[in-house]
Amino acid sequence: MSSSDWLVWQLIDSAFPAGSFAHSSGLEAAWQNGRVENEEDLLAFTRTSLEQASNGQLPFVISARNDPDSFYELDSLCNAFLSNHVANRASRRQGATLLATCETVFQNSKLTQLRTNVIENGLSCHLPPVFGLISNILNIKDQTASGIYLYFIIRGILSSAVRLGVIGPLRAQVIQRKAASFAEDIVTDLPIPSLDDIAQTAPVIEALQTNQDRLYSRLFQS
Repeated sequence: MSSSDWLVWQLIDSAFPAGSFAHSSGLEAAWQNGRVENEEDLLAFTRTSLEQASNGQLPFVISARNDPDSFYELDSLCNAFLSNHVANRASRRQGATLLATCETVFQNSKLTQLRTNVIENGLSCHLPPVFGLISNILNIKDQTASGIYLYFIIRGILSSAVRLGVIGPLRAQVIQRKAASFAEDIVTDLPIPSLDDIAQTAPVIEALQTNQDRLYSRLFQS
């Protein structure tokens, strides 16, 4: 067992305050609009969200992980790509929260410098490039970084489903196991699209998510 194992476990622990639990990735809006009503719908929603991440988020993660000097360009490109105002806002808030938490926890001078640059220059600080750069600074391998990022998505959606009452915690774990197998295929078998190929592949989820601010009552920010 290496120190990097402990680092990964700490990052993916639900106790790590990364800010993701304030967001449902569009699930709350989909649930209130009758698009997710049962376990089968929830699994389909989760898999579709993972597919979208592989096409529209992992390219930023991997690019920032492998080329940290491109972070500022990637952050600007990600801001332009996320035209959905709810998704854009959520990405910026989660990115800023993750960066602030990692700076405090790991006390790395590069993270401190990055956060200073974000604050002083008013950068968007989107989650995908932020997480990719953090992965580089903390020496997390690119495939592991991709797996962690997809795990964040699965955990966030299923945690939201439990709190919304869509499904119970035990059945959520069953779905997590199924979704994890799909995520593993993305990480190990499928080529991650390049930045030239980034795309929105879940238009229904995106359209539903844009209604988040207009929901009569809501638990989540997105």
